[in-house]
Amino acid sequence: DLDLNAHVIRHPASTFFLRVGSDVRADADVRSDDLLVVDRSVAAFPNAVAVIVRGGELRVERLRRYGEEETELWGVVTHVIR
Repeated sequence: DLDLNAHVIRHPASTFFLRVGSDVRADADVRSDDLLVVDRSVAAFPNAVAVIVRGGELRVERLRRYGEEETELWGVVTHVIR
């Protein structure tokens, strides 16, 4: 048996799945309808694909600079499932 959870989830209490909508940034290497595995316990690092809150909206972006006042890190994408 293949247990996807065993392969993609390191921290079950802080991991969630997120389906991507149609408005994604091309530089994040994420496509519309991809399923993202997002871990809120992983520390942000340069070039990480992350879910951020900007202007009250969730966005999927590649991190260039983290710590901007209007940006809140929601979690780091650990896997993309197409």
